[in-house]
Amino acid sequence: MLSENKLARGLRKPIEMPHVFVIFFFILVVVAALTHVIPAGTFERVIGPSGSTVIENGSFRLTDSDGVSFFDIFRAIPLGFIESAGIIILTLVIGGTFAVIRETGLLEVAISRLAYKLQNRGLLIVPVLIFVFATIDTFIGTPELCLVYIPLIMPLVRALGFDSLTAVAIVLLGSCAGFTASLTNPFLVGISQKIAGVPLYSGIEFRLICFVLTVGLVIPFVMLHAAKVRKNPASSPVYELDQKRESPFAISQVVPQFSVTQRLIGFGIIALFALMIYGILRFGWDMPEMAAVFLIIGVLSGLVSRMNKNTFCEKFMTGAQDVLLGSLVIGFARAIPVLMQQGEILDTVVHYLAEGLKTLPPSMTAVGVIIITTIFNFFIASGSGKAAVLMPILAPLAQILNISPNIMILGYQYGDGMTMMFWPTAGFFIAALTVSKVPWITWARFTWPIFSLIGLLGAGLIFLARWYGY
Repeated sequence: MLSENKLARGLRKPIEMPHVFVIFFFILVVVAALTHVIPAGTFERVIGPSGSTVIENGSFRLTDSDGVSFFDIFRAIPLGFIESAGIIILTLVIGGTFAVIRETGLLEVAISRLAYKLQNRGLLIVPVLIFVFATIDTFIGTPELCLVYIPLIMPLVRALGFDSLTAVAIVLLGSCAGFTASLTNPFLVGISQKIAGVPLYSGIEFRLICFVLTVGLVIPFVMLHAAKVRKNPASSPVYELDQKRESPFAISQVVPQFSVTQRLIGFGIIALFALMIYGILRFGWDMPEMAAVFLIIGVLSGLVSRMNKNTFCEKFMTGAQDVLLGSLVIGFARAIPVLMQQGEILDTVVHYLAEGLKTLPPSMTAVGVIIITTIFNFFIASGSGKAAVLMPILAPLAQILNISPNIMILGYQYGDGMTMMFWPTAGFFIAALTVSKVPWITWARFTWPIFSLIGLLGAGLIFLARWYGY
């Protein structure tokens, strides 16, 4: 009888989710094994119209390769960190800077004021913030800034009675919707149109329709979840996790006021953030420049608040430590395409996926692009990186099949954007989940319906685009 009770307890024991590093290492081992199965091959690389290195269409050839070794699996990890150094540094700097800003009390007052004003209509914050984040990404395409937004809105969303998953969904799904239906995103639409040889930002009117419809799908999806968990907090998939978090801000019955120092810091942050967006759009700023702006924000916040220099350093280090795990995840994720490149199977995968497109009827080719980009997104999360690999193949294919290059690009946008916040190999995305303490499996179960709907919407828009003459 005793043994039966022990057996019953054993059967009831929950399955332990492997650590994210264990998952990534397992993927690396699988990729290493595939380098001994998939034929090695390579494309010739040339300098494209956008100034970036792109593959030369029709240049694919098989090569001799023995596959990667056991040592190469471990070597790919530090190489992944080297190749993703920019986003890793940006993540650490953002974490440190926000810890310094929190020390000034600015965030607490701002959140308290918003919570007080929205306490009777808190659900409105969901569509407003989703629209804001979608708009930012549809114009400038910087989903990495999700690492900034999540810690910023998490206390506010929880103070209004929602769960942490609502906060994460507002940011990630809002950003995803804007990125997917990009209007002028230079890292997705800009690079793709330059490679395809079409006028820069042409077809923006139709993409505006795509933006409205995509954001219109995401908003009610998140609002339904938010309303549900506000009515019954125990129904949240992260209810137990939220019980272990710090208690949310209590909504004060007196409107808190900003001090003069906090106002100066707030205006400075807004001005520098606007400068960063201008630099991205006008001068093509990347991770180093963005990290520099956040460093300036942190230093100025410390100086204006007359923070002790040792306190400043301690708070900055504490903030960086809070996002350290997320930073390490970025490097591990990058190791996967690094290993595929070492085994020379990345180009082979691209070649055979593109060959598969040619077997589809012209009306289905762009829909096939959504599927292929979705698959390829698992291996290369960078939108501009995938564009440099895929667009030199897709653009000539569009001409052969008499399909508008912009329709091909639209298919690429939806394949890239809708899984940008789903595949666990996207470093910044997993870093955002890690910082938020939301498990990937919980996120995947929650979001697969909306990502499926976005994919179906993308397919429908492609058929509409052909009819519209896009």
